[in-house]
Amino acid sequence: MMDYLKSADQYLFRLINQQGQTAFADWLMPFIRNPYFWSPLYIFILSYIFLNHPKQAWKFSAYVLFTFALTDIISTQLFKALIYRPRPCWDIASLY
Repeated sequence: MMDYLKSADQYLFRLINQQGQTAFADWLMPFIRNPYFWSPLYIFILSYIFLNHPKQAWKFSAYVLFTFALTDIISTQLFKALIYRPRPCWDIASLY
């Protein structure tokens, strides 16, 4: 089963990065990966919540921050330690 998943992972990596290339995606992806690109969206959501639901806004903000922190800790500390494998872009065998 793990061999099948690894080969499927490598196949999808090659499919997306070799056959799925477009000039538009090459132009767009650096913007999307930049965390500051999403700042206006976050500011809009927070201002909407604070303006329309002021009583629940602080509770909502605390829940969101707690959720981000918890999922980050779980994904980096727990999952990466339990399921260690190189990412397809770092796996030399999948590049060829």
